This record gives sequence, C-alpha cells and structure tokens, in this order.
Amino acid sequence: MIKNNNIAVMWKSVYIVFMLIFMLGCADIRTSVVKKEVNRFQGIQLLRAMGEAHHIGSWDTISTYRVYFQDHFFGKVGAFGNPFPDEVTAMQLDYIPGTFDGRIAFLSGTWRERQWGITSWQTYEKDSALDSVIFKKNKDARFWIPTYQYFLEFPARIQEATAVGYAGQKQIGDFSCEGIMVSWGTLAPQRKTDQYLIWTDKTSHRIIKIVYTIREMNTFLKGAVYFNDYEIWNGLLLPMRMPVESNLVRDGMLHEMRIDSILFDVIPPADLRPEMTEIE
Repeated sequence: MIKNNNIAVMWKSVYIVFMLIFMLGCADIRTSVVKKEVNRFQGIQLLRAMGEAHHIGSWDTISTYRVYFQDHFFGKVGAFGNPFPDEVTAMQLDYIPGTFDGRIAFLSGTWRERQWGITSWQTYEKDSALDSVIFKKNKDARFWIPTYQYFLEFPARIQEATAVGYAGQKQIGDFSCEGIMVSWGTLAPQRKTDQYLIWTDKTSHRIIKIVYTIREMNTFLKGAVYFNDYEIWNGLLLPMRMPVESNLVRDGMLHEMRIDSILFDVIPPADLRPEMTEIE
C-alpha cells in the first residue's frame, strides 16, 4: 500500500510539473532568421506587397459586409475547443470593417435563429423570441466574433503591426514562400501580445499560411491557418477555405472555416451598434 501511495504521489507531481510548463510556457514562433537578425526594411517591403496583392484598399469603399460562413470542428480536441453545440455550424457574419463591431447569426443546428454580437467590446445576445438585444458577458462571443473578422480582414489589419522583420524562405507544398514576422513593440515573445509569422508566395505575394500565437487563451498555444481557394469579391482577394492547425493536434486539422458567399453594404452600420443597456 505504501509503495502504491508513493507511485500515486510521484505521478501527481509529474502531472503538476507538466501543467506548470503548459501554463507558464510562452510559445515562440520566430524563425532562425529572425532570431539572428531583424531585417525590418525587407519585412516591411514584403508586408506592403502582400497588402497590395490582396487589394486591401478596397476595404475603404465598404461600410458593412455580410459573410455566409461555415466552421467545421474535427475530432476530440476540436470538439473541446468548439464554442458551438454542433460539429458543423452555418452562420451569417455581419461586420463593420476596421472595427470590432460585429454579429453572428446562427443559421443551422441547435442554435438556429440565435445571435451573438459585440460592440465597444461589450457582448450581447438575441434570439427569435426577443424584440431587443440583451447585453450580457459572453467569453466565447468576445473571442470568436473578432477572431473571424480578423481572419477575414487580416491582410489589412496586420499592416498596423509595429514590429516587423524578414523571416526567411520556406517551401510550403507547391509554393516557394518568403516569411514576414510581425508583432507589436518587439518580435520577441510577450505574454500578452501575439506573434504572427506570415508565409507569402514569392511571385504573387498572396498569403499561403499564417502561424500565430493565442495569448488570450493560453501563452503555450499556437496555431496556423492556410489561405486556400482565392476569389475576388468587390475588389477584395479573399480565401474561400481556411483550414486551421493547432499544436494541440498531432495530425490533421483542428477546424476549417469556409466562406460561402459575401454581400456588401446590405445593412447600415447602426444595426451593428445597438444601444447599450446594463450588462447582466
């Protein structure tokens, strides 16, 4: 019995040490090129070329946009990270470009006709039985509504990064790529600020893959999203399929985001900025 107790104590200690490493470790996605030398000039040149390739100037002509969208989560880890009740969720995403005012209307499954929204970083909810929105704290809505928007507007949004460097070259599938490392303040790991490593096609300057940290969830976490099946919508070059990897998944994808179609300026910005009431 004493021997068994000692084994149990040992494994408990190992578990605690592992969890401390998991919780306190800070993911670092810098390439060896960035660690050796930060070539800011070359990084900024590539960042601007990427923005031009994605026609980011077209965002200036858009007041709101609506995306018919799907997200499909895979496997046990995907199910754990899925904020929605169904494996595949169809949604209508409404956004004001350049802000974090947006809304998700669920179009399928358990939450059909339910809505999540965020304005001025305050979250709200609505369902078909309600005439008005209810402001209440919702951590999932606060994370996922801006996250989807950031991916959709990424080529324009990331131009605001203050730390930029050239990250070297890499072959990704059939694409010969160059990398851009970006963050804010410094490219070195920061516990509250994310890093992004953008791999772009050397010829077209289109984004092929983005590696990123997820400090808001855990400093240990990192992921990667691929930009596939590009199409032009209202002048914007957008990826219609975005499969996502995670360092929590050894093989395969965590989830895959898909754009079905997009409409522009079909709702006024005021619709995405409801009058704020007391938060529950």
